[in-house]
Amino acid sequence: MEAVVLAGGFATRLYPLTLNTAKPLLDVAGKPAIAHILERLFPLAGRGLTGIVVVVPEKFASDFRTTLARPRSASTELAGDSPSGSPEVSGVASWPVPVHIVSNGAMTVEQKLGAVGDMAWGVRSLSGNGPFWVLAGDNLFDFELDGAAARFEEADCRPLVVTHRLAMPADTRLYNNIRLSPEGFITEFVEKPKEPWSPLFATCMYLFPRRIIGRLEQFLAEGNDPDRAGDFVRWLFSREEVVTFEPGGTWFDIGSVQELEEASRFFAGGTHD
Repeated sequence: MEAVVLAGGFATRLYPLTLNTAKPLLDVAGKPAIAHILERLFPLAGRGLTGIVVVVPEKFASDFRTTLARPRSASTELAGDSPSGSPEVSGVASWPVPVHIVSNGAMTVEQKLGAVGDMAWGVRSLSGNGPFWVLAGDNLFDFELDGAAARFEEADCRPLVVTHRLAMPADTRLYNNIRLSPEGFITEFVEKPKEPWSPLFATCMYLFPRRIIGRLEQFLAEGNDPDRAGDFVRWLFSREEVVTFEPGGTWFDIGSVQELEEASRFFAGGTHD
């Protein structure tokens, strides 16, 4: 098992905060936002997690390498030659599970690959043959991922999407709405619904069997929008069964200053508004 964290965007909605700092490196309760995500992934080492790939823009690649290196006596940064046609990878040895920083080459917004493009780019650096997680680098949460991993195995390793439930159906307008079968499979997926019918939506947290790498390549080859991860989920469930898991707990999308501040208060020991 491995993981890909999507941190390759430019977060223009948060300008000027993110003009010179990548959104996943913004401070949330005394640590970079992405550190909260990594710390939820590390316990999966008990289920066989062997490595984490973080896809980042070239503009901020050195910042990620410096920040995630966590300099201390036991920390060393590893760099090696990349295979032809593969992303440039550098590893950080100071974490419980190796973390590899992968540049997507983008120096400007116009050069970004998009969320699905970054997924396809990041999986090129995976080294094993097992399943892989995909997590957005700006989605913070307080629940463990072990339950989702168990559900994935129970569902015969079908593609899995982690869901979350907001207070009101109207709150999902910024995200998506999904309908589920009694067994928990996605039967309908609407991106940014005008008239939401449920407070349940799909987060950008997925656990995929290895064969989904081929699906990513197919999705992009067909000319689909590479920028929205939800579009890939909608495309995928129309071709094969996609199972869901709702862990409960608290979830943030730090796409606005308000959400960033709320997340900081929550992870500092406060409450979620």
